[in-house]
Amino acid sequence: MFLERTDYNKVITVKLVIPGGCNAKCPFCYNKDKKMTCNKAQFLDNFIPSLDNIITQIGNKNPVSVDITGGEPTLDADFFIQVLKKLKEYDIKSKVLRTTLTTNGYRLDKVIPYLEGVIDYVNISVHSFRLAERCEIMGIKSINTLYDYYSLVRQLKEIGIDTSASAVIYKDIPNFNIRNNFINDILN
Repeated sequence: MFLERTDYNKVITVKLVIPGGCNAKCPFCYNKDKKMTCNKAQFLDNFIPSLDNIITQIGNKNPVSVDITGGEPTLDADFFIQVLKKLKEYDIKSKVLRTTLTTNGYRLDKVIPYLEGVIDYVNISVHSFRLAERCEIMGIKSINTLYDYYSLVRQLKEIGIDTSASAVIYKDIPNFNIRNNFINDILN
């Protein structure tokens, strides 16, 4: 099943949801099934034929974008590497307009060498430039530092992958000034 977006150059976005849960507990997450389990071997056997079927159904009518998400796609880095290898073998870049990975950066460093030739764009969910706030928002005790994020972005840039950091604003934030705080801190 796919949905045609008529407001964005008629690009059809296909979500590839990687099974395996998430290391975070963000209160605004659309995926409330944090464990989201399925047989990983069956997933590996079936996701390429399913994806190919969708791309074939769309044909040349519309450009296709694949968004890889989860839970946290990199939670089981070894499994995700297998997914990336299958996507590369399938030659996903020749079949779609763009392939995007959305991650909170957990174990991203382990999968970066496998992203080249598969992923065009990485969106890292950061949610705050302050470490304590980031941990509180994401419901975890430990997460990447700004230096870690900077290092990840630099590694991705070196292999030609564009990257963004995103923050979900789900409640009022007193004295919110994302431009002066977050952006300047991440770039400096």
